[in-house]
Amino acid sequence: MNQLINNLVIASSIHSSTSDFSIKAFSDLLTSLAYFSIPLAILVFVRKKKPIKFIWMYFCFILFILLCGITHFLHVLPHFLNITNLSTIENITAVLTTIVSIITAILVWTIIPKVLQIPSSEELEEANKEIVYLAHYDVLTGLTNRNYFTILMEQAINEARKNNKHLAVVFIDLDRFKIINDTYGHGMGDRLLKEVAKRIQSIVGEKDIVSRQGGDEFLLLLQDVSCEKTEKLVKKIQESLFSLFLLDRKEIHCTPSLGLSRFPEDV
Repeated sequence: MNQLINNLVIASSIHSSTSDFSIKAFSDLLTSLAYFSIPLAILVFVRKKKPIKFIWMYFCFILFILLCGITHFLHVLPHFLNITNLSTIENITAVLTTIVSIITAILVWTIIPKVLQIPSSEELEEANKEIVYLAHYDVLTGLTNRNYFTILMEQAINEARKNNKHLAVVFIDLDRFKIINDTYGHGMGDRLLKEVAKRIQSIVGEKDIVSRQGGDEFLLLLQDVSCEKTEKLVKKIQESLFSLFLLDRKEIHCTPSLGLSRFPEDV
């Protein structure tokens, strides 16, 4: 009877040990799978984000996570396969994990001050200037953009109404611009727009406002001008834009279509 009880106790302890072992193996397996999933998520994120900053930190972190996953997976293997001697592989993995973790830590501590760096007052002022510029001016040509032109035109009209002055608004649209874009590429089209902006600015007065409305459309606000002076300026602009454009050793012909409205005559 005593022998039977002892056998039952031994069997129970073996069963308990096997159960504990199975839970640990299952836990290690899930942990290793979780480790392996993290680099996949990082790679998906990195592929979508361009350009990538701190690429070496991403690489070392992915390698570190993979090595941690391999370490846990090596603990699991003996429970599923008849492999007993993994000490050499485990030692190599441990050494590599230590090296990569140290390198990753150094990179992280090097990068953190750059990421968390508080900008100086000069940098903030420069950033604010850039924001204001982008809100008021066309990035490609440097001309006044549509929204800012509308504000300036309203101010000019109010001032002209008070002081009994004359204004003129000139609309310019480039003919065949789409054909030029399609034939020579958008880079050539952008260069043409810049050259057109320069030619117009070289003709109008300092108080006059030149705006790019978008695409190949421009608006001019001529301030305190007579009808005769307006016609001369418009004719001069037309002749200038009719002239040949030489861009990248290519001759570009681009004719403008112009429209004119005067204040207060056309109100």
